[in-house]
This record gives sequence, C-alpha cells and structure tokens, in this order.
Amino acid sequence: MRHPLNRPPEKSVAVLFAAAYLACLLPIAGCKTVRVEEQPYSAVTLMVARNPDEAVLTWSSRKGEVYTILFAESRGSGARWQPLPQASRVIGTGETITVRDRIPADQPRYYRILARPASGRRP
Repeated sequence: MRHPLNRPPEKSVAVLFAAAYLACLLPIAGCKTVRVEEQPYSAVTLMVARNPDEAVLTWSSRKGEVYTILFAESRGSGARWQPLPQASRVIGTGETITVRDRIPADQPRYYRILARPASGRRP
C-alpha cells in the first residue's frame, strides 16, 4: 500500500523522525527564534488643512528630533510613499512647525510623518 504522499510508509516515518530529532538538537546547538517588534520612536500628530491650491501641514516638534513627511497619491497596500522635498529632514526646535505643499485642487494627496532622534538611530 502506498502512502498518500507517494512514499512508502517507512520513508515518511524516517523523515518525521529526522525532523523531530533536528528540532530537538537546534536549541542545544544554540539556535533559537528571536521575535523583534519595532515600536515607533515617538508619537507625532500631523495636522493637515487643505486649501484649493495647497495643503498646510503642522505638527509640534521636539528639540533635536528629525522629521520627514511622506506623501502618496493614493492609499492602501499599493501606495507609493515618498519624501516631500521641502520636508525631508526637518530638525525639531521644540516649537510648532508648518510646511506648505502646493498641489492642484483636484489632486488627492495623503501624508505621514516620521520622527527619529538626531543621531538617526532608534533608542
């Protein structure tokens, strides 16, 4: 009688035994699975006010942080986010920062803001 995977039953048992044996040896050999979850550096609220020919972007900055505003013409998984040229590396002053983006009235645009410490590394 043939096994459902088209292998003789004894080979399937041997493969399962080998896989179980290796799974037991990996922790002994120092191999382990590490799960890393990256948390946002800091929470920043970006306020957007749309006029007929521009968007006014405002946020409260923290002194020394580096901000980059990203924009996309659409939302969803296929959105192509790219840095807004006039706001690609704005250094925080501890005050409110305002950036203007001139766009045609009939063109949709979506925005995100990224904040990083001045060193560029996450804490």
